[in-house]
Amino acid sequence: MLDDGVGADLALPGMRGLLRSVRVPEFAGTTFHEVEAKSVLNRVPGSSPVPFRWTVNPYRGCGHACVYCLEGSTPVLLGDGRTRAIAELCAGDTVVGTAPARGEGGRGERQYVRTTVLAQWSTTKPAFRVTLADGTAVIASGEHRFLTDRGWRHVTGGWCRAGRRPQLRAGHILLGPGALPAPRTHTAAYREGYLDGLVRADAAGEAARDGRIDVAFPSERVALEALGRAHHFLAARAPVAAGAVGARGVLTGPATSARVATGLPREPDDEWCAGFLAGVTDVTGESTAGVLRITTPDDEILGAAAGALRRLGFGFAVEAPAALAAGWRRRVRRLCLAGGGRAFLRFLTLVDPAVSRARDLAGAPVRADAGQAVVDVAPAGDATPLYDITTGTGDFVANGVVSHNCSARDTVHTCEQPSTPASHSTRAARGRVSSASATNASSWSPSADGRTSPPSRTAR
Repeated sequence: MLDDGVGADLALPGMRGLLRSVRVPEFAGTTFHEVEAKSVLNRVPGSSPVPFRWTVNPYRGCGHACVYCLEGSTPVLLGDGRTRAIAELCAGDTVVGTAPARGEGGRGERQYVRTTVLAQWSTTKPAFRVTLADGTAVIASGEHRFLTDRGWRHVTGGWCRAGRRPQLRAGHILLGPGALPAPRTHTAAYREGYLDGLVRADAAGEAARDGRIDVAFPSERVALEALGRAHHFLAARAPVAAGAVGARGVLTGPATSARVATGLPREPDDEWCAGFLAGVTDVTGESTAGVLRITTPDDEILGAAAGALRRLGFGFAVEAPAALAAGWRRRVRRLCLAGGGRAFLRFLTLVDPAVSRARDLAGAPVRADAGQAVVDVAPAGDATPLYDITTGTGDFVANGVVSHNCSARDTVHTCEQPSTPASHSTRAARGRVSSASATNASSWSPSADGRTSPPSRTAR
């Protein structure tokens, strides 16, 4: 006998007061735990359009056993613009999710935001392959949901309390930024271009001394992330001479300035151009609402960066001369990368700048792209290991599309049952009103049209 309940067993994580556990033939594979609860009343959020302020929901837990699942190698977009397989994510990692856009007047527009991974889950169950028009293939469970131009849609059909759950069909367009950046190899040409761009951009607007522009390198404009990369590139470029360490701990000497003293190459290849752009971006670049801007007072650097962008197939615009910017003594001009989130992520893939401020997608609007139209949904095999995460926003970007997160982390979700409930074992809890301690939890629940309603607050 416990002070906060009748039973001594833990029915679900953090729950005491287990009264009994039962199984019923109507829900094969599901175990129901009856527990004590302080309340079964749920306050409806003030922003909800429903005409009532309270609901009664006697259920706690996950009635679907983490059905929102993806194949373990699926890349998830991190907060710094890089990616990591979903199977390798941990609680506390920062990823990219979505939230209602500010100033949109309630029209349902969303924008990318940083969010935190709260938990990671895994299971084994049948999987399906969702193939998109651009060739992207996503492996997910049949119950998994993706955000489309028509709201949230499950991979396959099934039933919930409102009837048949909405499912993906050919022609539905998934929302998201598109193909995610993968780690790239830094070739010798890339490293040369990077060091050239980094030093030149840092020296922009400064007078050359003795025919060299790198005498004062590095200045305070160069972030530690860029300095660390430069250190590794220089270490791989030539043996370190005695005393060849600058004031900020970066290697210096003849190997550092060999190229920057002789001018830009006449016919640079793609690798050199990508490295040059990364170096320039690490000094002068910044991403705001998913739009990358390169700011410099040096017309030669601006022209070289524009040529590199053009060679690599990027569109851009040149902003008119602006007033004095912080850190510069002369008027500056800006190159603005065009093409939205898809072009921005392609830039991160090909160019791969090191500094985080130039890799941030936060604030960019969530858009649909014809390349992300669903072409086919087909079975991908039985008993596949699948993973999912819970995030602060209730969603995340996986394989370039917006994916609903797992609702199994200490949440209430009773809207749907899997189409094959016997394929896995689940636990659900039904509360009996008593003096057990109350705990709040939130979950996202799909409405009848598949769109997402705001999180509800539930007292147990």
